[in-house]
Order: sequence, then structure tokens, then C-alpha cells
Amino acid sequence: MVNDGLSLLVYFVIFSVDYVYSEDFKTGTNHTFRPSIQGPIERIDWRYNGNLVVDWDSGSDPTWFRLKERASLDIKTGDLTLQLKKEDSGLFKGQFQVNGILHYFERTITVIDPVPKPKVTCEQNGVNITLRCSVDPSVQAEFTWSGPNGLSQSGNSLHITKESEERVYFCTAKNKVSNSETEFSLKSCPPQAEDDEKDAFPIGAIVGVLIVLVLIGLVFVGVFWKKIKVYLPAGFPGGTAGGTSNEPMSNGECDQPLTAGVLNRNVDPPK
Repeated sequence: MVNDGLSLLVYFVIFSVDYVYSEDFKTGTNHTFRPSIQGPIERIDWRYNGNLVVDWDSGSDPTWFRLKERASLDIKTGDLTLQLKKEDSGLFKGQFQVNGILHYFERTITVIDPVPKPKVTCEQNGVNITLRCSVDPSVQAEFTWSGPNGLSQSGNSLHITKESEERVYFCTAKNKVSNSETEFSLKSCPPQAEDDEKDAFPIGAIVGVLIVLVLIGLVFVGVFWKKIKVYLPAGFPGGTAGGTSNEPMSNGECDQPLTAGVLNRNVDPPK
């Protein structure tokens, strides 16, 4: 009797497990997990990262615990269809009972944002041109360039020599789930003169400031010259310090500087 019970238990606990692997999907797409169950399903249990998503028992309606607003369950096949978001990356497990036998399905998925249209910028230095390709930093992408004469190069930047403005180059950004391309004509490169003007602007500003400072200095000296020159030495142009005169002496004049005060005269005091 005991042996019969153990045999029955072993019969019901038989597992049929599919191979588990990972897949990459694009954000916003609908994906269906297909366990490919054969036979009439009696019970369904779907989980995401160990958390119950939905379960169903024969004769009742599915009970949803999460993702109901963007998911659906086919009770005949056990298929779970989900509109994917980036946060859905992880492990999905399905458990299905058919004629008392449990079947398991597992799938790990990674949801990735699609690549937006890349932006191309151009830097010109004489005949040398650098093209740079970029996308939103939040999106991981690889870049490739193509162009005239079979040009093909990887990387987000391309260094070329300007031979003709008619030439067109293509930047392709791609990741595991999508790719996007931008066409760029060398006609769109900003003229070199614009860059020169930008470089010259700081120099012009500095020269302007220096001129203003010189003018302010000249005005200051002009206004306060009369007060300043009295402190300048007599030999300095315009200087009057020391009380000497810079004009040439006439014949017979004393070549010694005059001393301030009253001259001493040999005059007898009145008696």
C-alpha cells in the first residue's frame, strides 16, 4: 500500500524542463512567451523574478497579481503576451499541469531602448574636417561610417580631408535590437570664417579694455596735472618742485635760486 502511494507521488511529480536562454527585445514591442505545451492544461502559474504574475485553475478565471494592464494569458496554450518596458528585464517562469504532470518553462529577457536617429556635427580646420556622431547618452550604441569610394569605418568620429562640398557621409548607430542612420552633406559644415571670428573675439575684447584703460589714465593726468607737477623735480618737463626756474638766465642775473623771505639790506636803523 505504501509502495503504491509512493509510485503515485512519483508519477505526479515528473518535470519536463525546457532549455533556458536569454533574449534581447526592443522597448514597446509585444512579446509572447510560448511554452509549447501539449495536451489539455489543468493549471497555469506564471512568475517574474520569483513574483507571481498570474495563475489559473481549470474552471475559473485567471487571477492577476501584476502586469494585468499590459499582459494577456491564453489558457488553452499557456502563452503569456506582454507589452515590454525596460524594467521588464529579468526571468519569467511558467508552470503548467497537464494530466497531473508538471511542465516548466523559463526565459530570461533583456529589454533595450531602440536607437534614436543619430546627430552629426562638423568641425572644420582649413581642409581638415572632423565629423562626430552621437545619440542620447542614456542609449548605448555603436557607430559606423560609410561614404564615397567605399568608405567604411567604425567609431563615433570620422577625420577626412575636404575635397568637395558635394560629398555625403552616413552615420549608422546600432545596438542589439535596432539601428538608425543619418545622412550628412559637407555643405552643412559651418564656414571656417565663423570659427575664426569666435577665436578672435576674446583678443578683440582684451584690446578694447586696454584702450579704455589708457584713455581713463590720460583723462586722469589731464585733470590733476596742475596738482601733480608741483611734486615733479625741476629737471622734469613742467616740474616746479624746488622753486627753480628752467628758463635761461639773462646776462647779469644771478644764477642762484631765489630764497623765499625778505632780503637783508645794510640799512641803518633810524635814530
